[in-house]
Amino acid sequence: MSALAAVGLPRLDNFSAQITPPATVQFVGVIAIPDPGRVLSTFFAALHRSVTSDGLAEISVDVRHLTFVNSSAIRLFVDWATWVRNASPAESYVIRFRTDRRITWQRTSFSVLQSLAPKAIIIDSE
Repeated sequence: MSALAAVGLPRLDNFSAQITPPATVQFVGVIAIPDPGRVLSTFFAALHRSVTSDGLAEISVDVRHLTFVNSSAIRLFVDWATWVRNASPAESYVIRFRTDRRITWQRTSFSVLQSLAPKAIIIDSE
């Protein structure tokens, strides 16, 4: 079994994550709790470790149904992009975000995220 397939899914009201091997994650719902890092930072870190452990060149992250996140949740995505940007060449990979351009937070946040790690972040907007 791949390391990605073994990542435990977080439990959070109004939010769900699904992992589909070999390299797809889907987020659905909202992340609006005051400190989402308390619940989700270990999940994001596990995703990162699993992608590098599996030797994947790319992971697809579908956020088209993640309709709202607060600024603290955006920080989770920034941290992930930073980990990938700072990874060694042997552990580098690309995060391909599938976004919905009609959702304001996605349109504004992911363009900034891509500027932080232009070689590591690809945005596919629908």
